[in-house]
Amino acid sequence: MVKLALLGATGSIGKSTLEVVKEQAQRYSIQIASAHSDFQKLFQIALDFSVPVLVLTGITERAEQNAVRLYAPHQNVFFGEEELLAALRNEDYDIALNAISGSAGLRSSFAIAQRGKKLALANKESLVMAGHLLMPLIKETGTELIPV
Repeated sequence: MVKLALLGATGSIGKSTLEVVKEQAQRYSIQIASAHSDFQKLFQIALDFSVPVLVLTGITERAEQNAVRLYAPHQNVFFGEEELLAALRNEDYDIALNAISGSAGLRSSFAIAQRGKKLALANKESLVMAGHLLMPLIKETGTELIPV
């Protein structure tokens, strides 16, 4: 079974990926799912796909975090970009699909490449803004880059 980290799970590419995973459930599982702030959709994804690690990168205020935890107290949810990067560095996955929009996805691309994991890249800004840094890292670590 291929273990997937799905970054930007609530966006259009994330939704399309979820459809594929649903159709190919015997081949794929989602280990990490992230969204910016749509916790209701992210929690539904967690329920539908049994996702063990959830990250909301755009919810950083303590009061908002507490409200999210009250909404779904049994979910394993982390907050902020640093927690997403920690998950990418430490959790078990085979391939990461980076569908985070804009420059917000740049650091995630580097974290994935630093581990030498397969990087399915839908975040073009990673290459436009920092391709001159990212591509040598990909070559050095043997990361497989898959354009999405």
